[in-house]
Amino acid sequence: MSTIPDLAHSLWALAVLAFGVAVGSSEIIARYKDAPFTALRNVWARAYIAANGGASLVAYFLIVQFDAFNGDQKELLQALAAGFGAAAFFRSALFTVKVGETDVAVGPALFFQILLAATDRQCDRERAKPRSDLVAEIMKGISFERARRATQLLLRADAECSTGGTAAISSGDRCAELLADARER
Repeated sequence: MSTIPDLAHSLWALAVLAFGVAVGSSEIIARYKDAPFTALRNVWARAYIAANGGASLVAYFLIVQFDAFNGDQKELLQALAAGFGAAAFFRSALFTVKVGETDVAVGPALFFQILLAATDRQCDRERAKPRSDLVAEIMKGISFERARRATQLLLRADAECSTGGTAAISSGDRCAELLADARER
């Protein structure tokens, strides 16, 4: 049984929870670079963050219950082991299986993969409407067919340049010309 006083135990548990939440939040922020704080408001991202915090707390209470570690810095070691240990454990896999085009981790990481996939889908849905509106605004007054042809020519020229061939279009001068041609007057 633990010898940590109740107040100290609660403070260490709060620190471990904060660590778990910070780990989950930093992963979401790093994953969605174009709108990281918008992604944090996503319900699935919040579930992912809460799961990280919860996993850290469970690990902490198990470590305390089994009275792991000894010495002067026992509580600090328990808190660090719980925070880092939970983060490492729940990102591990016993093995990985390829299902179609997707690699699926079999083990504790599966739970977090599912939450991250749900977060990805929700973020994509939330970002689709503003992006669609932006494209509609940008393309206002531009003929789709002309823009499609100009894009194909630019892509072909880029491919020729990449393979060392002679480009049919010089990208700088001709690009502005093609885009101007795409505008309906």
